[in-house]
Amino acid sequence: MRATPSSLACVTVLACVAMSLSAADAHAARGDRDGSRRCKSDDFDYRHCDLDTRGGVELVHQHSKTRCVRGRNWGWDRDGVWVDDGCDAEFRSGARGGWEHGGRGDGARTFRCKSYDFDYNHCDADVRGARVELVRQRSKTDCRQGRNWGVDRGGIWVDEGCDAEFRVAGGRRGR
Repeated sequence: MRATPSSLACVTVLACVAMSLSAADAHAARGDRDGSRRCKSDDFDYRHCDLDTRGGVELVHQHSKTRCVRGRNWGWDRDGVWVDDGCDAEFRSGARGGWEHGGRGDGARTFRCKSYDFDYNHCDADVRGARVELVRQRSKTDCRQGRNWGVDRGGIWVDEGCDAEFRVAGGRRGR
């Protein structure tokens, strides 16, 4: 069988794709091993990325032109890191300090909870004995406590399009 220019081009393209995928897989594996993870807000939409956050999280490299500001367009919860409004960055787990460890000096934690497609959503948080307040409404829908957001033993719930950042102060330490 004789190789034609088009079959050689096809083999070259397939080899390049395979090498590209291998490099991407290696980077992803390296990122997971060293406790880092890239999380990108495509089209300025909210995105959640799995990451072990037990020891806190720090932003180690920003990829976006949009400035990534903790509490405004990135943060974390017990399941991972979230980004929004164009933030694209590399995050590392195991950081000391940060919100969960009193980054503001008062032990308060701030995070975002969002009702997707006007559906109920529950955001896990340790709110036992804590004061919870809405600090920034992000939705056009008016967020009203008792109507479309509230607190229960397991965290904060939102519904009917409420999208907001909440501050949890006081209460028990740790998770």
